Amino acid sequence: LRAAENEQFIELDSPFNTLIRTDRPSFSWIPAKQYESYVVSLFNNKGLVWSKRVNAPFLTYPEDENGLVYGESYFWNVEGEELIETKKSANRRFSVLPADKFKKVQDQELIIIDSFRDDPGNCSLHSVLGAYYIDQGLLQDAINEFIIISGLNTDAPLPHEILGSLYFEVGNKDKAIEELKLALALAKSSSEK
Repeated sequence: LRAAENEQFIELDSPFNTLIRTDRPSFSWIPAKQYESYVVSLFNNKGLVWSKRVNAPFLTYPEDENGLVYGESYFWNVEGEELIETKKSANRRFSVLPADKFKKVQDQELIIIDSFRDDPGNCSLHSVLGAYYIDQGLLQDAINEFIIISGLNTDAPLPHEILGSLYFEVGNKDKAIEELKLALALAKSSSEK
């Protein structure tokens, strides 16, 4: 069932259902197949902000466009183009952190990082940062932290369980399932030892 759905759609990867800190995010998506080109369209509550054509399944924020407005929400979609046919993704939403909250997040990050200055590679640092990002609604930042943790603790199921939940929250159900399956396999493997 899931494979049949994916053949018809382009799955938007990032940013997706999260707060972001930058006014110039990069966009990425996963096409069911490679298209000749993609048209990325960004909207706010007033309508189209910009539309850009690219040949790869990602777009660095266009240098010729103004940055996004802090505190505002945006929607975006991608249309895969071929000679005869086009396929369009669903619209997905994300919001830019408000400017006043941006400074608070930055200050708290520095406090957390400073707390672990003697051991910056410590899993606890990434766990605390990840939990903080979840609390602030910065789900993509939290995902990045728990990816680091899962790489540092390759036998631990908990980071994969958290990643599964986070991927589900941002709407990436395939990655959520993949992470939860991995968490179950690791939990089973550790209980057999």
